Amino acid sequence: MKKIRLSFALSLCLMSFASCTVESRIKSKTPDEIDPNEYVQTVETYQITFLNGDGSRMYNAKMNKGESLTKISNSLIPTLASDGDNDFIFKSWEPVPNIVEADTIFRPVFEKKEHTEFTFQYSSSKEGYILQSYNLQSRELISVPSTNDGYPVVEIAPGAFANKTKLKTVNLGENIVTIGEGAFENCSSLNKVTYYSNDSTSLTTIGNSAFAGCRKLKMFIPNSIPESEEITLPASVTTINNSAFEGCTEINNILLGENVSYVGEQVFKNCPNISSIIVNEENKNFSSEDSNIILNLTTKQVVAGCKLSSFTSTKIEGIANNVFEGVTLVYPNPVDPSIYNTVTDLVLHDKIVSIGEYAFAKNSSFTSVTLQGKIKKIYQSSFEGCSAITSFKITGASEDFFTSSNCIIRKKVSDGTTLPTGLTTPFLLYGTAGVNQLDPTITGIGPRAFYGSDVETIVFNTTTETNKITYLGDEAFRGCTKLKTLRMYFPSISNDSASLPLNLCRGCTSLTEIVIPLCFGTMTLGDQDTKGNGSFYDCPSLHTVCIPNSLQVIHENTFTNCRSISTIIFSGTEASFLERLTSGNYKRNGNEYLFNCPNKEFGNFEPFRIPTNNNNNT
Repeated sequence: MKKIRLSFALSLCLMSFASCTVESRIKSKTPDEIDPNEYVQTVETYQITFLNGDGSRMYNAKMNKGESLTKISNSLIPTLASDGDNDFIFKSWEPVPNIVEADTIFRPVFEKKEHTEFTFQYSSSKEGYILQSYNLQSRELISVPSTNDGYPVVEIAPGAFANKTKLKTVNLGENIVTIGEGAFENCSSLNKVTYYSNDSTSLTTIGNSAFAGCRKLKMFIPNSIPESEEITLPASVTTINNSAFEGCTEINNILLGENVSYVGEQVFKNCPNISSIIVNEENKNFSSEDSNIILNLTTKQVVAGCKLSSFTSTKIEGIANNVFEGVTLVYPNPVDPSIYNTVTDLVLHDKIVSIGEYAFAKNSSFTSVTLQGKIKKIYQSSFEGCSAITSFKITGASEDFFTSSNCIIRKKVSDGTTLPTGLTTPFLLYGTAGVNQLDPTITGIGPRAFYGSDVETIVFNTTTETNKITYLGDEAFRGCTKLKTLRMYFPSISNDSASLPLNLCRGCTSLTEIVIPLCFGTMTLGDQDTKGNGSFYDCPSLHTVCIPNSLQVIHENTFTNCRSISTIIFSGTEASFLERLTSGNYKRNGNEYLFNCPNKEFGNFEPFRIPTNNNNNT
């Protein structure tokens, strides 16, 4: 009996212990009580990543084991950019996304679709195909086909090969009649173009800027001629349009065929290495005159030239626009022809009566120019940027022009030229670094008259008797980097009636002081491209500025980068000056150096010179 009772007691104890253990096991534990060693993961999660074609993540998240991936994968459309020769079309995922089973990165699989090399369009009027575009990027050699679908390929459309920077060699089909505008523009690696022999090629027209910017182009030759460094245009060519080979800096020699009847402007602009131009003797329209030029035999104008051009032929009557812009002319040394001397003294014979716009611009080697003819046409821009010229003479009797103090004066307008409002003859058309005293007869200074000149001092006469100037043009002294002294006084201009010209002295980096004439009441406001007026924009040496009380408005950027301004003299009261600042009449943007000037003086000043009481007097 005792054994039964003991067994029963033990059973009760065990049941009680078991009950306590279960209760303690199911009882919630606080985070601090959790033993990581006894944690059992009830739901498994995995990192799932879908990548785009460029390797970036399109989807990246934790997902539960067993979840379906179909909805996610179907919602994602990965892309891969074209490599220039191929398009890439999304095909599938790798691996195939079904359900979540483990950490997985899914990568897109693409089908490569190669571009069609050429796009053609049939032209019934031309009875053949036009090559509209070339659709690949990586090829270095291209052969333009002679036919397509049984019909001749007769034309390369404008811009068809433009900016194909890897292209090095082009073989033209024998049926190409026209190379369109900008067809090969900026193909910067293109160095060779070949075509079928002169007897079979059909090419007649080279369009505007067709090969512009092909800076490595050296050879344009029949494919039957061994490689050379020359542009041998086919005998079939009749038309070479504007800027056709502009910027082809490696071209050395030009051979012009017998049938060319039209040569446009700037055909060989910025081709500094051309040393030989020869026109076929059978050509009835142009001649090279043994002078390395292309002379239009009808107009008597030189329409193309090079660094070795000369002007001795008496057939030459004019130089067309831009022909020698930026060209440094040279000639063989008489003693040693292998050595070339730079032309510093330009002399044009008395038959030459017309000089086109920018005809000799940007030539820093000229120090003297003599025009012996009865000049009928010349522009301010004809010699713009020829900064070193100190002597300029027109020796022939001209109805419209004469030279004085090494400047070109326009005395009459008989060719229909429209002058800016307010500018009348005679006026200074073009000024040089050799100016010593302005001609007393002039009534104005034309726009850009001294643009880019090395002139150091310009002093306007101070009395009405000696100064009849009533007009000062925009940008008249812009870019005169050596100009130190500019004294302006215009007694012939009505007080407060004139506007300070746009960009008058912009970029005059050596200019130290300026007295704004009393007659200027406002300024000519420029458009967005000029960033406001900019009359003294970027004059970092300017230290003293005299502002008349009559000047009511100073526009933005008038004194931008004038970081040396230390003295301002205002010919009015301090209150008047401050009122214009606070009212915004003197715009602050770009004029910080003027506003923050440490030394400001107020009161009248002599209108022609810096006041004697100024410490910076010169």
